[in-house]
Amino acid sequence: MKTIYDPRYQKLIKHIKTQRLASGINQKKAGLMVQKSRQWVAKIEMCELRLDVLHFVRLCRAYHLKASNLIKDMEEEPSLDDPSLAILGFFMLHLGACYAEFFPSVMPNFSFYQSDDEWYKKLL
Repeated sequence: MKTIYDPRYQKLIKHIKTQRLASGINQKKAGLMVQKSRQWVAKIEMCELRLDVLHFVRLCRAYHLKASNLIKDMEEEPSLDDPSLAILGFFMLHLGACYAEFFPSVMPNFSFYQSDDEWYKKLL
């Protein structure tokens, strides 16, 4: 899976964009600050283009963010690629099916069926 589709990457980019907007910096000015074009900033913010480490650090400096804090936050989030989460999800689905078969009137709410990015946290 490409990293631009990883929910952690998209959350990081969303946070950077939110900080840009909060700072009152438009895309054109942001591009000038990192010696890139407005279109480049737009593609980064729409996750059409992968942000490399050096440009990440430059954007963080321009937006008064601490790059190390953002990376630390990302490291602490579980990855959706984590095999243990896939195994846990399988067992939860299986238990849910068994539970529904024997106790259909009191089916538990397995909220990990939802499409939000943090479904795995509800399993733990």
